[in-house]
Amino acid sequence: METIIKWQKSIFSSQYQLFSNHQNIGYLSHNFSSLVAKSQIKKDSFIFKTNGFWSKETKIRNLDDGFHLGDIIYYDSLTKARITCLGDTYIFEYTDKMRENWQLTNESGIKIAYKGSFRKGSIQGNTSEPLLLIVGLFIANLFWQKTITAIFAILIFAQLLYFVW
Repeated sequence: METIIKWQKSIFSSQYQLFSNHQNIGYLSHNFSSLVAKSQIKKDSFIFKTNGFWSKETKIRNLDDGFHLGDIIYYDSLTKARITCLGDTYIFEYTDKMRENWQLTNESGIKIAYKGSFRKGSIQGNTSEPLLLIVGLFIANLFWQKTITAIFAILIFAQLLYFVW
C-alpha cells in the first residue's frame, strides 16, 4: 500500500502539520529547549526523547502509555542514522548533497522517500506504519536544528574573536 503525506510549517513554528488527501492527519512538534518531540498520526501518538543536544541516541516511546518502541542511533556525519523499532532495523540517509531528499529503508523491502525542506515537503512510502512514516521527518528536523545551531555558534564565536582583537 502506497502512502503519501505532505507536511508544512510556518518559519518560526516548531510544529509540522501533516496532511493526506488535503485532510489534516496529525503533527510533529519539536520542543528545541527540552529535546523532546511529540507526534500524532491519525490515532497513533509518539514521543521522541534525546538525552542531550549532541547525543547520538534518541528513545522512541508510545505517548499514551510510555511503552518503549525503539531507538535511533546517529552517525557522526549528521547524514545517516540507524533506527531499531517494530522488530526490525531501518537506515535513514540523505540521497542528495543538498539534503532535500532522504529515505528510510530496510532489508525487508520497506522504502520511504522524503522530499522537502524544513518548511514543507512530502513523504511517500510503501508502508502505512505511522511510526516509520514520521521517524524520517523527525531525524531530518533534528539534523537541521543541529546544523543551524552549529552555524550560529561559529558566527557568535567569530564575532567574539572580532571584538577581542
